[in-house]
Amino acid sequence: MSAGLSDAGHIVGFGTYNGRVQRSFLVTPVPEPGTVVLMLAGLDVVGGAARRLAAPSAINQSR
Repeated sequence: MSAGLSDAGHIVGFGTYNGRVQRSFLVTPVPEPGTVVLMLAGLDVVGGAARRLAAPSAINQSR
């Protein structure tokens, strides 16, 4: 049975058998692969935009 979330975001709980607590557990959530892919794609877009803004343009170089 899940008891709740800790301050660090871990899932905490315990297991019972015949009404007595037998085991407690602490689980760290792991993001799904799709979430990681979207995050990396977003970072790539932001990095590309920053790179384009930081690079001198061809118009500025001709003056």
